[in-house]
Amino acid sequence: MHFALIAVRVVNVMTWPARAVLATALIMRSMAGDDWRLRSQDSYLHGATLVRKPYYDRTTDDDHDHCEFCWTKFMVDPYTPADEEILTEGYAVQGRTADARFPNDYFWVCPTCVRDFADRFDWTVIDE
Repeated sequence: MHFALIAVRVVNVMTWPARAVLATALIMRSMAGDDWRLRSQDSYLHGATLVRKPYYDRTTDDDHDHCEFCWTKFMVDPYTPADEEILTEGYAVQGRTADARFPNDYFWVCPTCVRDFADRFDWTVIDE
């Protein structure tokens, strides 16, 4: 049986909330270009300037941040030396913020995501 016909039959037996969840997932996937890391960051990161620097805690209330794309964790001091997946430096976005107290360095992007998305987002990347 053809895949599209099977899909229509499956959708026809789904409840309305399940259909809404499926439709949202399909729309998000098509908007993301099939890259799970893309979630509307274009609205606040397109054309940004990113500066490579050591991560630092902006406040005493929080000890980490995450990459805006892949959610890799940034910390000043990883919990243990074995925490290889925790980064201590990355790219801080300049002049874009969700908190007026921190006009710079509010959003962080890991080196892998900078490499993957710099052209797509038209970033100016500064390696200090």
